[in-house]
Amino acid sequence: MSISRPELQYQPNIDLDLGTARSNVEVQIGGTGLTLVGATGQVYVRLNEPQNPIIDMNKAFSITGQFYRIFITNTAQAGLVATLLVNSPSMSQTGIIPVSNTISGLPGTLVQVGLTPTVYNVTMTLTDTEYSQVLPTNTKRITAHVQDDSVAFRLAYATGKVAGPTAPYINVLLNGYYVEDSLLLPAGTTLYFACTAVGEIMEIIVWV
Repeated sequence: MSISRPELQYQPNIDLDLGTARSNVEVQIGGTGLTLVGATGQVYVRLNEPQNPIIDMNKAFSITGQFYRIFITNTAQAGLVATLLVNSPSMSQTGIIPVSNTISGLPGTLVQVGLTPTVYNVTMTLTDTEYSQVLPTNTKRITAHVQDDSVAFRLAYATGKVAGPTAPYINVLLNGYYVEDSLLLPAGTTLYFACTAVGEIMEIIVWV
């Protein structure tokens, strides 16, 4: 005899501290419904696109319908809170939350969204010699590669590792790229690099 169990519906809470003002703060999580619970303050949402009609959740209380992301708006309301319950969410979605508008209780990985790119070109004049680039405070994404794709290179976040080389370091093979995202780097974070060819240019793009 086999016994079947009913499928469990996972319903995450998005807990909001309304003391922080938000304007169309994007949360990429899909679902089939959205319900306001435990609210002591005012919350507004838009579904799917930031230009869509704004919904007063305190009046609507519950929304039924398919959506793939929401945008949250509220004025600064010191000491007040609210919780949004996402019905039948798509757990493949990821919360995208600007640093200044952190929302707790969100499932999945938090991805820091960079809005401002900066490009660096650093010439590595000598072979097997350490070069470096200080990264901007609060860098959220990094991509680095050698301009000549036929050259491998080494990376580290500590000095004295890449020239020799001396472990630990990262070895990026021919035609390779170094990519990191979901970051929030502190001030003074430095990327160190070296390669085995003369005059190669390290191309770095960071998003803040």
